[in-house]
Amino acid sequence: MIIFWYWELFTSCYWDLAFF
Repeated sequence: MIIFWYWELFTSCYWDLAFF
């Protein structure tokens, strides 16, 4: 599902910003 893929991408960027 594209929504799931988009969610994974969004959360990845969010965590990257959170740690860095």
